[in-house]
Amino acid sequence: MKMNKLFNLFFIVIIIYLFYVIYKGTNERKHYLQDNKNIRYTIGKVIGLEGRFGNLEYVFYVNNQKFKGRIGSHLSHKEDKSKIGKYFLVKYNKIKPKYNELLIKYKIPDSLTEKKFISWETFPKFLF
Repeated sequence: MKMNKLFNLFFIVIIIYLFYVIYKGTNERKHYLQDNKNIRYTIGKVIGLEGRFGNLEYVFYVNNQKFKGRIGSHLSHKEDKSKIGKYFLVKYNKIKPKYNELLIKYKIPDSLTEKKFISWETFPKFLF
């Protein structure tokens, strides 16, 4: 009986800790992507679908270093597959590029797709 209570308490503590870790990670990501003085934009390429739910996986470069990201999509599987090999705008934090976001609404013009090391300090309105 005492062992059961101890096990239940341990289980509850683990669950609370997991929720905290998830919340902290989500909050931290949001913080870094809203830090306007450190936000930059670059070109990212969708390289495939990942996972059961069809997250779009993409790559982009910052200071000649390759970064990967993924974004959940609300598109159909067919629409997702049509994005593979295409280029889109990526928003990232210049201090911690691991905090990034593919801006799927902003397809990069073909004239810029070879310039993978280009970046902008402000949203490149002139492209769209």
